[in-house]
Amino acid sequence: MGPAGHGSGPLSTAVTATAGQGELRDWVEAVSGGPVRSWEPLGAGNSRSLVAARVDTADGPRDVVARADYGDGPLSGTELTLTREAVVYRALDGLRTGADTDVRTPRLLGFDEPRKRMLLTRAAGTAEWSDDVLDGLLVELGRLHALDPARMELPGWGRRAEDDVELWARVADRIRPRSDLVDLAFQILREHFPGEPVRLALCHGDAGPGNVLHVEGTVSALLDWEFAHLGDPVDDLAWITVRAVLHGLELPDFAARVRAHYEPHAGISVDGDRLAYWQAVTLVRNLVSCLGALANPVRGRDRLLHLMLVPALERLVVGSLAELEGVALRSTPAPSGPADLPGGDVLREVTAALDDVLPAVGDGDAHQRGRRLRLLLRQLAQTWVLAPDIARVEAAETPAADRAARLQQLADRAERRIALFPRTGAMGHSILAGMRRS
Repeated sequence: MGPAGHGSGPLSTAVTATAGQGELRDWVEAVSGGPVRSWEPLGAGNSRSLVAARVDTADGPRDVVARADYGDGPLSGTELTLTREAVVYRALDGLRTGADTDVRTPRLLGFDEPRKRMLLTRAAGTAEWSDDVLDGLLVELGRLHALDPARMELPGWGRRAEDDVELWARVADRIRPRSDLVDLAFQILREHFPGEPVRLALCHGDAGPGNVLHVEGTVSALLDWEFAHLGDPVDDLAWITVRAVLHGLELPDFAARVRAHYEPHAGISVDGDRLAYWQAVTLVRNLVSCLGALANPVRGRDRLLHLMLVPALERLVVGSLAELEGVALRSTPAPSGPADLPGGDVLREVTAALDDVLPAVGDGDAHQRGRRLRLLLRQLAQTWVLAPDIARVEAAETPAADRAARLQQLADRAERRIALFPRTGAMGHSILAGMRRS
């Protein structure tokens, strides 16, 4: 979750890109036409750095946000580029003809495609989530999905909902080592594709908690359009439910609120089975993003959050695929281990030492990174004894040819990983909000 004002999503790292900051600042001043008075790095997401600035312009002070892609993120080199995000802002700017089409987003002030940097207005509001924000977000997405994509300049974009599934399959193909779960997931997603929607829509592609700002419950901006695409409008509703799980939030009365606040503005009726399919797709996207970050060897990048998320995401993905396949998964036997292992005492001592050291780190990214490190080590200090049993079971396992049996194997493997980091268990066993019509 990003800072209030602009976010970088649940998969963001705590790294602040420092290289090129001076050049970026000079560019911001050139685009804005005035000197920078304040400059605050907000951290970096998986692929991009984020800086908030206040600039003196001829019209007075202006708060802006600069985004820059330094080419070292797991999504760099894919089709999910900063150019794609700029295209969305320009397309929406071209439709700002009245309240009915004025989707609330930051405004694009400048874009330097060769150097991969973007300047936006800084939207007012907070990203702190509350139940009241859901209704406004559903209205805003309904208005977005009611727009006619034929009126937008979206060069090179796929014109089928299925195209975005294939886009993410291409992203996954770049990651090494390959994930057998991800490979199976795309096979199942292709087989169970529910067909193209009645009406194609511009999808935000990452909607939900952390990527929406509000002022006292009124939505002020949708943020982070890097995953935007033309697709099934239900896709964005799936994103809300998945992001809620990743943020540990509930969505009370989700189905009723979708009918009351989304459907009248979008002009569609949401099908529960179609939502379940796109929830599976969205979970796979998040897993691919995490695996891409873990495969990225950039020095200094904080990958602790991704390590914490992967076991839970793998279990959620397997559960969603099993639901599509109509497979009932059995509970997984808990791994066992000796009373203690060599090294366990060292892990416990390191964890205790972090309790003493962390308060001295201060605030900011380093402090947050230290807290994640302590959380992981505290769990591992208690569960290290399970590692031999887990390794023994997995070394002896041969992938099952039968799909139902293979899904069970993958579920068991995810459960064993969760056993090592039990704090992820609640997330991994979450039930996503759905749409069930009585």
